[in-house]
Amino acid sequence: MYFVSDTDTLSDETNLLNLTCNELDVDATVAADTKTALRNILLYGTNSVRGFYRVLDQQGNCADDDTNHTGEQILSQPTLFFKNVYFTSYQPVFDDPCNPAGNAFIYALEYSYGASAFNYDFTNDTTETDVRTLKDTFRFISGSSIPSGVRVIMRDGHAAGVISAGGAVAGVGEDGSTNIPGPPGGITPLLWETE
Repeated sequence: MYFVSDTDTLSDETNLLNLTCNELDVDATVAADTKTALRNILLYGTNSVRGFYRVLDQQGNCADDDTNHTGEQILSQPTLFFKNVYFTSYQPVFDDPCNPAGNAFIYALEYSYGASAFNYDFTNDTTETDVRTLKDTFRFISGSSIPSGVRVIMRDGHAAGVISAGGAVAGVGEDGSTNIPGPPGGITPLLWETE
């Protein structure tokens, strides 16, 4: 997954930071000074850095994630809404080629440096606080078909995010709900007429 700044300059992967292991999340296993340096590069820019990328099927090699991501691929368009990017991915079942079910993943990332938008992994939390690591950037749905892309719906001034996977509708919110952050007061459609 690539997050690239539009600077009207051609760039390639050498102009992007590899943040596969979610190095910029609050509780990532990265030294504080390295984390600060990486954030500064992304936020304040340099002449060469144009964004970052994450290699999804390599995340299982990271210290903060013991999930098998082998073969995981994005098959739908990401959705950017209110400073977060949402996308789904799919991992086929390799041991049975006749099995149409695999594993679906729902991702919610802060768009500027890829940190977790939600606390998807409650198992690593303490009683005092939420702990945010790589496993908090995605929600895992086992035995699913290929998931749809994330759709954002506005109703009565509140934002909701949903996907379809395995014949069911699933929420993309933190606790599996449809609630996602949205602009204060919601979105008001504006209509105008040109002459």
